[in-house]
Amino acid sequence: MAGRSQEIVPAEDSTETTVIQQENQLQIQGGKTSGDGQNLFHSFQEFGLQIGQTANFMSQPEIRNIFGRVTGGQPSFIDGQLRVTGSHANLFLMNPSGIVFGRNATLDLSGSFAATTATGIGFDRGTFHAFGNNNYTNLVSEPRGFYLDPNSSGNLVSLGDLNVRSGQSLLLAAGTIAIAGNLRAPEGKVTVAAIAGKPFVRLSQSGYLLNLEIENTAFNSLPIDLKPLDLPELLTGNPIGHATAIALNAAGEPTLIGSGLTILPGNGAIGDLPQIEAGEVSLFSSQSLKIEGARLQSTGDLNLHAGGILTIRAGTAGFGAIAGNDLTLRGDRAIDILAFESLPGSAATFQANGDITLLSDGLVSGDAHFDTGGNFAIAQLNGDAANFLSIYDPIITSEGSVSFGDYQGASLKVEARGSISGGNITIDRPDLSLSDSDDPDVEILRSRPSLILRSGVANLENPVNVPPLQMQEGTVFTAVPGLNQNISVGTIATAGGPVILDSPGQIIFDSISSGGGAIDLSAGDTIVATGTIDSAGGSIAIVTGNFLRVNNSFSAPNGIEASISSADNNGGGGEIFIRHAGSTTTPFIVGDSSTNGTTAAITTGSQTLSPQFAIPVPPEIYNQGNLTIETTADRPSEPNVQPSEPSEPSAQPSEPSAQPSEPSEPSEPISSPTIEPIPREPESPSPGVNSTNGEAVSPPEPPNNREPPNNPEPPNNPEPPTLTPAIDEFPDNSEREPTPTPAQPIQPPEIAPQPPVITDNGGAISNEQPPNSGDRGGEAIAPDLPASPIVTPEPTQVRLPDPAIANVLTQIGNSVNLSDFSASENRDRGPLPQDNSFTLKTVSSQEIGRLIDEGDLPQATLFLDVFFSEELGGYLNREVTRELNSFSAVQQRISKIPREIGTQPAIIYTFSREDRLDLILVPPSGFPIHKAIRSADSASLEKIVNQFRNKITDPKSLHLTRYLQDSQQLYDWIVRPLENDLNRLGIETLVFSMDEGLRSIPLAALHDGDRFLVEKYGVALVPSINLTDTRYHNLKNASVLAMGASYFEELIPLPGVPLEVANLQKIWSGKVFLNNEFTPNNLQQQREIGKFAIVHLATHVAFNPGQPEQSFIQFWDAKLAIERIRQFGWNDPPVNLLVLSACETALGDRKAELGFAGLAVQAGVKSALGSLWYVSDRGTLALMTEFYAQLRRNPIKVDALRKAQVAAIRGELRIENNHLIADRGNFEIDLPPELQHGTDPDLSHPYYWSAFTLVGSPW
Repeated sequence: MAGRSQEIVPAEDSTETTVIQQENQLQIQGGKTSGDGQNLFHSFQEFGLQIGQTANFMSQPEIRNIFGRVTGGQPSFIDGQLRVTGSHANLFLMNPSGIVFGRNATLDLSGSFAATTATGIGFDRGTFHAFGNNNYTNLVSEPRGFYLDPNSSGNLVSLGDLNVRSGQSLLLAAGTIAIAGNLRAPEGKVTVAAIAGKPFVRLSQSGYLLNLEIENTAFNSLPIDLKPLDLPELLTGNPIGHATAIALNAAGEPTLIGSGLTILPGNGAIGDLPQIEAGEVSLFSSQSLKIEGARLQSTGDLNLHAGGILTIRAGTAGFGAIAGNDLTLRGDRAIDILAFESLPGSAATFQANGDITLLSDGLVSGDAHFDTGGNFAIAQLNGDAANFLSIYDPIITSEGSVSFGDYQGASLKVEARGSISGGNITIDRPDLSLSDSDDPDVEILRSRPSLILRSGVANLENPVNVPPLQMQEGTVFTAVPGLNQNISVGTIATAGGPVILDSPGQIIFDSISSGGGAIDLSAGDTIVATGTIDSAGGSIAIVTGNFLRVNNSFSAPNGIEASISSADNNGGGGEIFIRHAGSTTTPFIVGDSSTNGTTAAITTGSQTLSPQFAIPVPPEIYNQGNLTIETTADRPSEPNVQPSEPSEPSAQPSEPSAQPSEPSEPSEPISSPTIEPIPREPESPSPGVNSTNGEAVSPPEPPNNREPPNNPEPPNNPEPPTLTPAIDEFPDNSEREPTPTPAQPIQPPEIAPQPPVITDNGGAISNEQPPNSGDRGGEAIAPDLPASPIVTPEPTQVRLPDPAIANVLTQIGNSVNLSDFSASENRDRGPLPQDNSFTLKTVSSQEIGRLIDEGDLPQATLFLDVFFSEELGGYLNREVTRELNSFSAVQQRISKIPREIGTQPAIIYTFSREDRLDLILVPPSGFPIHKAIRSADSASLEKIVNQFRNKITDPKSLHLTRYLQDSQQLYDWIVRPLENDLNRLGIETLVFSMDEGLRSIPLAALHDGDRFLVEKYGVALVPSINLTDTRYHNLKNASVLAMGASYFEELIPLPGVPLEVANLQKIWSGKVFLNNEFTPNNLQQQREIGKFAIVHLATHVAFNPGQPEQSFIQFWDAKLAIERIRQFGWNDPPVNLLVLSACETALGDRKAELGFAGLAVQAGVKSALGSLWYVSDRGTLALMTEFYAQLRRNPIKVDALRKAQVAAIRGELRIENNHLIADRGNFEIDLPPELQHGTDPDLSHPYYWSAFTLVGSPW
C-alpha cells in the first residue's frame, strides 16, 4: 500500500524476469524477446527505488527497446536511478496504477525514455498489455502507440532531474501529470502529455522516436479492475517526500503554490521553476494545462497545447518560453496568460526565432511580452483571426508580420519588420506594470492609454534575443526586402491617449477616435480611412508618401460635417498637419476622396476647409491658421491600395504609353484575408529609380520628419529610364512588381532580330527564340519577341519532324525486358542485355539533358517519357510495353481528349538536374514548350519539397498555414513559369509526369498566392504517357465492388470503413463486403461473376521502402504484396478505376514514391485513386463520400476529384458537431460513436484533401 517502502519484485509470469540485488544495485535480467530479437519485455509485481538505489536493466547489443510493466496494482515510487547496461536500448516503463519520480530520481541511459500509466503499448502485430498474457513473439519492430483506459487512467508526478543524452527523447504520458522537476533532452524531444479520456496515443515517426499524435481509436483491452490513486493520494501518501511547489488547499485539492491554480483530474501542471530543455518541447493536456514559473527552452519547436484552457503564470521568479524555431500556444477553450515578469537575463517572457502563434476558439488573454524572429499571430483553430485582451502589459515585437483580431485592454505596442493586421482596437487604460523597462516608449505607454503600431521597422527596439544556447545552427536574422509592410486594422479608439501608426507601406483602417490624444500617422505609401479621423482636441499629423483618402464623415464637436477633426468641446482644437505626394497631377481635394482627399470637411475647431476645395499648388505649403497641408513629389500613378497580387509574367516588353496614366481606382481594403500570399523578394530596382513608378527620385525623408522643407524647388524633369524587356524570370522566393506605365513616352530598346523557329501551331508560323538562346536561371528558354516588328506570312502547313526512337533504339520491339535493372540505383543505366528480337541502347539522363540544351525538345520529350517508363519497369522487374516511338505518338495520346470529353489537357514533364529544374509542357498540338528554372537546383528543390510535405502532414499544425510559403515556392518553380502558356492554350487539366524525388508532392495543394492549383485545374499523376491508357470510358452506368475491413489483428483499426462503404452503396449500385468477407478469394470470385468497372478497397495499403514486395495491401486474412494484385486479372472484365482509400507512402523514399506513381501500372487498371499519406478516418470518409457524389454527377474522374477537393477547401464539405455534410448539403449523416471525438476537423486544410491523388488516366 502507499506509504511503505517499495522494492522491485518480479512478476511470476512467462517473462521469467529476475532481480538480483547487491547492496543498492538491483540487476534486472531474464525477460522475453520479440520474434525479431530487438525488443525485450519484463514484468514486475512491484517496482520502486529508494534514495541511492539503481535499477540496472541488463541487455544485449542487439536489443533496441526494453519494456517493463508493473502488474501488482500499486503505484511506483522511484527515488533512485534507472540504468540500461549492455546496449543503447530505449527504456519504456508502464504502470497503470501511477508513477512518482522523487527529487533524487535520475536516468543513466544511452537511448530514449518513456514512462506511462497506459494499459497497453501497441505494435504493428499486437499489443503489450499491462495485465494478462502477451504474445511476445509478435511484438516486433518499434512501438506504435499507447492505449489508456479512459475510465481508470493513472497519474504521474515528476519531482526529480530526468535527463536523456543528446538526440534522444523523453516522454511522460498519463491521465493527470504534475511536473515540479527538470526534464532535459538536448537535441532530442521532451513530450509531456496528460491524456485522460483519450484511448490511443500514436507514436509517430517524424524525426523523433517518441512523437505523440492523439486520436480516438477503439481498443479491445483486457478487463481491468483498477482504481489508481488520485493525485492528492500520490502527493501525500508516497514514501519519497513531497513537491514543494504543489500543496493541498483547504478543500483537499492539489494546487500550484505560487498562483493557487487547482490541478484537477486530467490536467497537466508544471510548477516550482522547473527547467524543460530539448531540441523540441511538446506539453499537452487533453483538458487544461497549467504552468507556473517555469523555464521552457527548445532549439527547435516549442508547443503548449491544452484541450481546455491553457493557463500560464509567472510565479515568484518569472517565466520564460524560449524556442529556437516556432512557439505555439494553444488552448482550445481559452488562453489565460499573466506572465510579464520574464526570467533574469531575458527581455521577453515568450521568445522564438521562428513564428509565435496563439490559437484558441475562446478568449485569449495575453499579459506578456512576445519577441519573435518570424511572424506573430493570434488566431482561432480554423485559422481566422482571434480576439484578445490584456489587462496589464502587452508588447509584441516581430521580425516578420503580426496579425490578430479585435483587441481591448491596456496600452498596446506592436513593432514588426513586416506587416501588421488586426481588427478593432480599444485602449481603455495605460500600462501601469511598466517600471524598470528600458523600452524607449515606456513613458507613453504607462502615462496614457496609448496605441503604437510600427511596421517595416528596420531596427526593432526590442529585437528577439534568444540565448545562443537555444539558437538553431545556421540561424541568421536579416530583414527581408519586399516584405509586405502595410498596417491594416479596423476601428481604433483610445481613452485620451495617443495613436501612433508608422509604416513604409500603406496604412488602412476604419476610423480613429483618440478622445483628446494625439494622432500621428506616417506611411511611405497611401493612407486610407474607410471611416473618419477624430482626435477630440489632440493634434493630428499625417504624412503619406503617396495619397490620403478619408472616405466618411461625422458631426464634429463644432457642428461641422467633417472627415478629419481635431475640434474639442470648448471651441478649440489641436493642430492638423497633412503632407501628401499628389503634386500638380493629383491635387488633394477636400470633398472628393476618390483618389486623394476627404469626403467632407477638415476642421481644427478654429479653422475649417469645406468641400469642394482643391489645395492649390504651387505653393507647396498651404497654411490656414493651425491647419497645414503640404504637397510634395510628383507621383503620377498609384499602386493598388491592397497588397498586390502576383503579377502575370510577361514574355514581351511593356508597350510604352504616350500619356500619363490616370490614377487607378482604389479597391476596398481587406482587413483579414483568410490566406494572404507569402511575400516574395522583388527584383531590386536600379539606384535612384522608384520601384513603384520607375521615376528617378531623390531618397525620401524619414517618416518622422514633419518639418516642411526650406525653399523647396520644383523637381526637374528627369531623364526617361531605359526600358528593359520583361522576361519569364522566376528568381528564388521573388515576386515581380507590376510593369509600370511610364509618365511620358519612352522608346523601346533595340532588340537584335532572332531567326524564327517554325513550330506546328495550328498551321501558322510562330516566332520563338531557339530554346537555348537565353541561359539565365528561371527565365523562359524560348521567350517571345515583341509582336510589332514581326510580319506573319500566309498560313503555311508545317509538319514537325517525327523523331523516331530509332536514334536511340536499334531494331525496335514492342516491349523491353527490364529485369536486370531492378536493383540499380544509377539513373544513367548501362546497356540492357540483348533480347532475342532486338538490341537496346538505353536512354540516359545526360542524353536527355543534352537534347534539351540543344533545343531538340520533341526528341527530349520522347526520351524523357521512355526514361520514366524504364525506371518503373526496373523497379517492378517487369517487361514494360512500349507503344510510343515518336513525339507525335506521345502527343496524340492526349490530342483526342478535347473532342471526346470537351476538356483541354496538357502534359507537364519535370526533369531535375543538379543546377536547374527543366519543365516541358506538351499541349494537344504544337511544339513543346520548355522552361529552365535555375533557382530550383536539385538541392534547393529537395529541401523545399521535404519541408512542404513535412509541414502539410504535421498533425500539430492542422489549424495553421505553415505549409503555405513552401507551397507557393513550389508553385513558382513548377507551374508559374508555364502559366501564360496554359492560359493562352486554354488548358483545363494538368497531367504531371514527375522526376524522382518529386512524385510524392501533393500537387493539388500548390498555391499561387490566391488559390490552390486544384481550384484552377484538374490534376493527375502518371509515371509516363507510354504506360498510361488515356482512352475515355464513361462511368455513368458503372457498378462498384466495395470491400474493406474496420479492424485487424496486427494493424490499427479503421473505424470509419463501415460508414465509408455504406455511403458509397447509397450513391452507386454494386456490392459491399466487410471484414471476414474481405479476402483475396472473395475478391477474385466477385470479379469473375460481376462486371465491376469500379473497385473500392478500404483497407491499409503501404508503399514501403525497398523492392515492390515490401509494399502491401491488407486483406482480412492475408497481407498481399501490391505487385501481386495483378493476379486478379483487372482487364477481364476491365476495371476502369481502382480506389485505395487508406494508402500510406514512405514519403521521401524514392522507391516507395515510384511505387505509388506506378500504382495503376502495378494493378493493371486504367486509373487508381490513392492517398500519399493516411488521412484520418473522418477525413477519408468525407472526401470519399464527396468524390463518389461528384463522380455520379460528372463521370470524369479528374473532374470529380477536383470538385471534391474544392468542396473541402470552400467548406461545402464539412463535419459539424459530428455530422457529415457533403454534396452541397444533399448528403447528410451523423457519424457513429466511434468517430465522434474531439473537435470537428477543419477539412479545408490540405492535410485532409491533397493526399488523394489520381494516378494513371485522368479520364
